Amino acid sequence: MNILLAYLLKIAIVQCLLTAFYQLLLSRDTFYRMIRYYFTGGIALSYILPIINFKFNIIQYILIDLQVAQLSIMYNFLPSSTIGEIAPAVWWKQYPLSEYFIAIALAGILVMFLQFARQYLSLQRLRVNQNHKYGSYSIVNINSPIKPFSFGNRIYINPGLHNAYEYNEIIQHELVHIRQQHSIDVIISTINKCLLWWNPVSWMLNKAIRNNLEYIVDDEMLKYGFNRKHYQYHLLYIYKLDSSNSNANHFNLSNLKKRIKMMNKEKTKSIYKTKYLLLIPVLTIVLLFFNLKKMYVYNLTTDTTHVTRRAEIFFSGPNLNLPIDTTCRFIGIKGINSVGLDKQPLILIDRKEISPVELRTDFNPAKIKSINMVKGENTIEKYGDKAKNMPAIFVMIEL
Repeated sequence: MNILLAYLLKIAIVQCLLTAFYQLLLSRDTFYRMIRYYFTGGIALSYILPIINFKFNIIQYILIDLQVAQLSIMYNFLPSSTIGEIAPAVWWKQYPLSEYFIAIALAGILVMFLQFARQYLSLQRLRVNQNHKYGSYSIVNINSPIKPFSFGNRIYINPGLHNAYEYNEIIQHELVHIRQQHSIDVIISTINKCLLWWNPVSWMLNKAIRNNLEYIVDDEMLKYGFNRKHYQYHLLYIYKLDSSNSNANHFNLSNLKKRIKMMNKEKTKSIYKTKYLLLIPVLTIVLLFFNLKKMYVYNLTTDTTHVTRRAEIFFSGPNLNLPIDTTCRFIGIKGINSVGLDKQPLILIDRKEISPVELRTDFNPAKIKSINMVKGENTIEKYGDKAKNMPAIFVMIEL
């Protein structure tokens, strides 16, 4: 498998597990700050775990027959004059499916990053509006009817849409985003979504991260003493406004009903923080799975019960234009003359010469495991002059 494809799939597997763990065990908790670090640390870990490499082998013992082990597999093709012209391969079949997946994934990543850059540039253009600096942050006044939001150390707001109390409430809300540097989380989750755009879980993770940031701010606002009921009604009003930029921290970013539900929820007891310890065995299993390799140990045996044997058929003829497997099955079922041979073939079963009659009696075409063909002149040293200039069929059969 393509190395890059394998790496991306492993990242997706880790993030699927982390998201499932959050949805099942953590999403109803009020440990919002702890969950914030869970998300950012989880994304970083998903990119690190797949590159941790150590040997963890599972040994599987296999018994093989001594005679079969001594045989060398000879693989080649007959010239086109013998088996007919080989049809040219369709161009798109010349590359494995993994190559097409990587090409599509890279094209999607480029499109996603271009969109991300466009949204960032739109923020930069908004800076040309009235920009008032207050200490470590700035307020950019906008005339459009948009939801107030922040990004970096700037707050974007239309002051004409809010009274003085609401305006102050919004500024305090966005200052929490700025002081706690929530834009970093947004950028990390957005970049992750761009890289794994083909994985639906990356979009779910991006939404969950943004929701959790809003839970953090809502919790801080209530601690500041803002009226719970008025604050929630204000959220409902802002929910109806337009969103200008998806890269920003909006006053209302997503599911309003769940935000209000989490604000009214009783605080989760500290004892439930022990649930995070369950991550240790989960991630350990994932790490072992990524590094698991199967190692085969072959033991030779002389027991010929249920072993794979090889039939070797050397033949020549002017009318050999049938496919390989069809030619071989005709020899085994209908006899030599049905495939246009011009002289008696040389037939070997496990290096022992037999007649065509014996072949038709003992050989079961339904048990063919594989069929290979090779030019006869390459096998003269092993099989003598009988095989000279005669194509050979190698039939692996299970007896």
